[in-house]
Amino acid sequence: MQNAKWNPNNWPTWLLILSPGFLFLLAWVPVSITPLLWVAFVPFIVLVQRFQAAKRWKYYGSLYLSLFVWNLLTTWWVYFASPSGAISMLILNSLFMLIPFITFRFTTTLKWTYRAILFIGIW
Repeated sequence: MQNAKWNPNNWPTWLLILSPGFLFLLAWVPVSITPLLWVAFVPFIVLVQRFQAAKRWKYYGSLYLSLFVWNLLTTWWVYFASPSGAISMLILNSLFMLIPFITFRFTTTLKWTYRAILFIGIW
C-alpha cells in the first residue's frame, strides 16, 4: 500500500499553489537542477484536476496565483531595471501563461490526449 502523504491529490491547496514556483526556482540559475522542470508541472496538473468541476474563479484563481508565484520567484530581478515594469510584467505574464489552462478547460468535449497536445502546442 502506498503512503498517502506522497500522493499529490492529498496535498493542501496552498502547497500545490506554492510548490511550482519553488521547483522552477530550483530548476533555473543559480541552482540549476534542470530535471525539476518536469516535476514542477505536476502541481499544475493536480490543480487542474482538483478544480476542473469547481467555479471559474476557484479554477483560474488558484492557477493564476501559482503562475504569479512562479513569475515572482524567477523574474524578481526585473525590479532593479524598472519597478513599475516589473509589476506590470508579473501581472501580465502570469495572465498570458494562464491562456493554455483556459483553453484546456474550454475543450472538455475533446479526449484528454487531444487536450494535452493542444495545451502543449499553445504553451
